[in-house]
Amino acid sequence: FTSSPGRPPADLPVDRALGSGGATRYLDCIRETIIPGVESRYRLDPGQRMLIGYSLGGLFACTVLLRRPEIFARTLVISPSLWWDEEAILRDEAAWAEGHADLPAKVAFVAGGEEESPGGGWENNLAEAVMARLAIVTRVRTLHERLRGRAYPGLRQSLRLTPEGRHISHLPNALALGLIDAFAL
Repeated sequence: FTSSPGRPPADLPVDRALGSGGATRYLDCIRETIIPGVESRYRLDPGQRMLIGYSLGGLFACTVLLRRPEIFARTLVISPSLWWDEEAILRDEAAWAEGHADLPAKVAFVAGGEEESPGGGWENNLAEAVMARLAIVTRVRTLHERLRGRAYPGLRQSLRLTPEGRHISHLPNALALGLIDAFAL
């Protein structure tokens, strides 16, 4: 799901054997194989395609949004791992802004309102110190504000924090509310 081969913090329980930096290959597979296969079997409107990503998948969704926004009409980003590779996604955002006057996209950001708060135990699935360093809510707000500050004419976005939401426990609620937000844009 990551666009660069950065490494997660040592105390983050990620299976390093899975590797990193394969977002481009993953997107190519989706674009060249999965989308044509699904759209050849079912009557779907390509103008309504939606990408949903959560955690590292949320990082992937942001990468697609900032590199190939034409592939998906809507993007739902849930608790994205924007901390990856020293916030490389913010460099992607700056690169897009430098080369483009518009970002034609509809994107709904959702994060758990309590993801950075102490407590939560299994509901955050990581130690409090790790969750604090990942700063999921702070970083998603930063990306949302940067995009809003660009005043792209074709960008419609929203940001929602699920009340009492923690990284693991808020996913069902975030998905339901995020779909509502994404289709309201």
